[in-house]
Amino acid sequence: MKIPVRLDEVITFGSFVLASYATSLSDFTDYSSEYTAAYGTTVDTELKLVAGLIVPKQLNSELKVITQRIYLNQATVATSINLLEGYINRAVGLTIATKDFGVKAVRNSNRSGDIEGLCTALDSLNKNVKVPANLAALIAKGYSAAKETAFETLISSLKGDNTAQNAKINQREVLVKNNHVAVNNIWAKINDLCDAGKRIYSTGADESKKQFTISTIKKRMRNDAKKTSITGVTIEPKARIEFKPLTVGRKRVVTTDAIGAYDLKGIMPGEYLGTLIVKGKPNVNADVVIVTGASVVENFGSIR
Repeated sequence: MKIPVRLDEVITFGSFVLASYATSLSDFTDYSSEYTAAYGTTVDTELKLVAGLIVPKQLNSELKVITQRIYLNQATVATSINLLEGYINRAVGLTIATKDFGVKAVRNSNRSGDIEGLCTALDSLNKNVKVPANLAALIAKGYSAAKETAFETLISSLKGDNTAQNAKINQREVLVKNNHVAVNNIWAKINDLCDAGKRIYSTGADESKKQFTISTIKKRMRNDAKKTSITGVTIEPKARIEFKPLTVGRKRVVTTDAIGAYDLKGIMPGEYLGTLIVKGKPNVNADVVIVTGASVVENFGSIR
């Protein structure tokens, strides 16, 4: 990749330059007859095609479904191990100490979002549960074969989705890598517009020149990203709200204030699953779309 910005910034950067080009079209045409409205349309079309490579809609849609399922299963894990821990603590005649069953490792991995670690920890916990003497002791306290089957199904689902999620992410990365020529080509055209713009406005207003100066555009673009935020209110003060990415980005967490309001800035654009957590229990879910430079409002309603 011969680009001086992050891959996820290429489309936004290109859009900034094309917008400036459109407003300065007469000056560009005076400079060279090559620069026409049709030329701008052609570059914009190519930019949209590259956007489809960087953010492939079909792959992202499939990834979103898998990721949503993982998040829902993580919530189920939290409930399941809480109940299982109760059986372990009450059981008599276990072959290992209750603290060595592996509940803590499962809980820590689940909270951190380490799905690979979670799958490994769940396997280890379930191995201890399935020791005949342990299983009999747990059943005596209310655990059952049906609950064990459901637990194993949950583990299997998480492991399958983790594999599928990694495969989709790899597909997306391969798609970009295999089409690096297209990415480099669109950048060459954007760079050419920047070069021409700086020459056209080299002796004019400084603001006009800045519209085509790469370092200035990068700074503006990243400042806009910092302004990207999500705000809202809930009926629950001092509650935790998690925003988990469905395609790209990282999990962000915010705590509501004394009146239930929250304000989270600098969140990466994309689609998120927002979850209101009250006293450790996930309550309200919301699908949220974050847009660069915008302040999105998402209010969380009545808790369960």
